[in-house]
Amino acid sequence: MIKALRFVVEEESADDPEKLHVAPADDYLPDGRLPVAIIDRQWLAKTLDLLAEKEIFPEAIRVETLLLPIEESGISILWNGKDGFMRTGQFTGGALDTGTASHPPQALKLAIAEAIAQKSAPEKITLYLANGTPPPNTALWTLDLGTLLEIKQEKWNMGESATNVKERGINLLQGDIVPAHQMQRAAQQGRLTVSLILIIGLAYLGYVFTDWMFLKMEAEKLNGQMHDTFKTAFPKAKSIVDPPLQMRRNLAELRWRAGGKDDSDLIPMLATITQAIAQTAKIAGFEYDKGIVKIELVTTGDKEFFVARDNLVAQGLNVKPGPGKRYDYGFKTQLTVTRKNIQ
Repeated sequence: MIKALRFVVEEESADDPEKLHVAPADDYLPDGRLPVAIIDRQWLAKTLDLLAEKEIFPEAIRVETLLLPIEESGISILWNGKDGFMRTGQFTGGALDTGTASHPPQALKLAIAEAIAQKSAPEKITLYLANGTPPPNTALWTLDLGTLLEIKQEKWNMGESATNVKERGINLLQGDIVPAHQMQRAAQQGRLTVSLILIIGLAYLGYVFTDWMFLKMEAEKLNGQMHDTFKTAFPKAKSIVDPPLQMRRNLAELRWRAGGKDDSDLIPMLATITQAIAQTAKIAGFEYDKGIVKIELVTTGDKEFFVARDNLVAQGLNVKPGPGKRYDYGFKTQLTVTRKNIQ
């Protein structure tokens, strides 16, 4: 069956089936689909030969992405401060591009957007940190992603996950690539058996999850269409960086010039803000400009600040935290608050 699978996945891989090694999962999905992992056949054979020269005979070769523990309706991430990888489902995941402590990776944002489009938005994101990696700014990541971020402090052991029956994913070491490997191992009987779980990075499994490339292409196409639409509507615009945001701001400005009223005016905005934070925080000062309210928020501690922020978000507001400072009387933070249609 594995030989036949090479030709079945030919359209998805866009490569010569003879150059591919295709390994199926142990079981079918409830909808009848069979998950498979695809890897360059020559690379895998050469790797096994190099290991055999050192008298190392792996019992399994697994995809590192599928070893991360994952909860139902969630996404799991291994983060080293710059990049890492994520697991988005039982047999799906991908590499994470460059991110920072205050800005989550773009690939993660695209994965969440795709899940929302498929009406399966994640309820939370579980973040595992590599050794010595400081946690990111959870408040900023949560605001940017729109999804609860939970940091797991305990150390994740990749080796234990690789031997866990429930979490070990797809074994690439199966099919007609196995016999030569087993013969080499049989020749070493009597010696100490060496077992090695070889984790293959997503750099060699790029076409296992080709959906990410298609999603990127669609995003670029959509951004180009929005750019053209904005240019047509506002031909005098000198610079177009974020067409949707600039369109919303320009329309809002035109509405204000015409004397129109909406819920992003000063009085409705202040009413919404004060109602949302009444029980947890106080406003020490504020500035307003065309739907954007900058406030100095005073709370008794960090916990109250997060409660106030969550209450503002629950009222349909965008909240961007600024500099904060602790005083004897509590915690003062600058917040920029807008309606979600203004940003």
